Parts: sequence; C-alpha cells; structure tokens
Amino acid sequence: RDSLTGRVAAWYHVTRGDDETALRLLDEIVSESLPELPPAGREYAVLIELYVMLGALDRAAVLLDEWSTLFGDDVARVVDELSLLLDVPDSTDPEQRLEAIRRYRSTTGCQRCLSWEFAGLLESVGRTEEAIEAYHAARGGLQNNEFWSMWPAILAVGDERLGQLYESTGDSARAAEHYRAFAARFPQADPDLAARKQVALERAEALESN
Repeated sequence: RDSLTGRVAAWYHVTRGDDETALRLLDEIVSESLPELPPAGREYAVLIELYVMLGALDRAAVLLDEWSTLFGDDVARVVDELSLLLDVPDSTDPEQRLEAIRRYRSTTGCQRCLSWEFAGLLESVGRTEEAIEAYHAARGGLQNNEFWSMWPAILAVGDERLGQLYESTGDSARAAEHYRAFAARFPQADPDLAARKQVALERAEALESN
C-alpha cells in the first residue's frame, strides 16, 4: 500500500469511527511500506499522531523511539513535544488524554492540532458544547487545507457529527443545516455512507417539520 494513500485512508476511517480498520491500515504502513522508504521520507510525526488519535499509545511510543534513534538531535524538540501526547498513565481515560492534548497544544502553540480526537474525547465525556466547537475547528482546518479538501467524505462525516450533536442540544435549525450539508456532499463522498445520507435527510425533514 502506498504510504500517502494509506495514511489518508487511515485518517478517514478514524473520522468514521472505524478504529479497527484505521489501526489495521496503520499497522500495514508501518510493517510493509515504512521499511521500503528512506528514513527521511517516513513522516514519523504524522503516523505517531494517527496512532495517538486511535489511543494506540504503545505503538506510537515504538515509532517515536525509532525516529529518535535514527535522527537524534535533529528531531529532539519534536520528539519531546510528541512525548507529551504519550504521557498518559491510563490511555483508556478520556480526561487524561484531553489533558495530554492540552499540554501538547500549549507547548507547540498549535491550537488546532488533533482537533478531531479532541472533539471526540469531549463528546465522550458529555461536554457537548465544547465538542461542537472542536468539530467546527476540525472541519475548518480541513476546508482551508488544499490537500485534505479533496476528500469530501471526511468533511461530510464532520457535518454528520455536528448534525447529531446539535440535535442532542435541541438546536433543530443548526442540526438540520448540518444534516443537509452532509447529504449535499454526495455523490462525491464515500458510497459506503449512502445509507447514512438517507438517515440524515430524514432527520433534517423531521426537524424542519417541527
């Protein structure tokens, strides 16, 4: 599997909530594609962040050590920063993972880094308003990125999540808006999402009729 295509596919499956497929794709890249690339072209930082998004901190740590061993002082600062994301005593605790991302953002000055994971973790602990804000930030970052904007399925899933969250807060108008935005990204989006498109349209119609 081409490393770039594999990374994009893995990230997409993360956004869809299909962590099992995303983890399998990442493992394939690391075990099959990475050894075939020259060390300078392996993009360790991206792969490490993807593993962090999946909560696979043990795998992320292995790559971090490998990267540090290969490049030493040349990557020391970035390695130290990424290490902040792994400093989580209990990787199953979303509050600890949220705090690790906050430390990382504070240190790097990158307030949009790991926005999708940040939003999902906020949602998982019931902080819906903050999750909505974070999902908007995640989608905004993609829409303003020339490369990622070519992947409408990823943006579509963001609209779907926002529709569901707004509906849970009772904001029918915003929920319907995002459900329709999700549906409007077809047929460019992943055909596997077609059934979810119909559900979104039905929810939008129901909310608008009330």
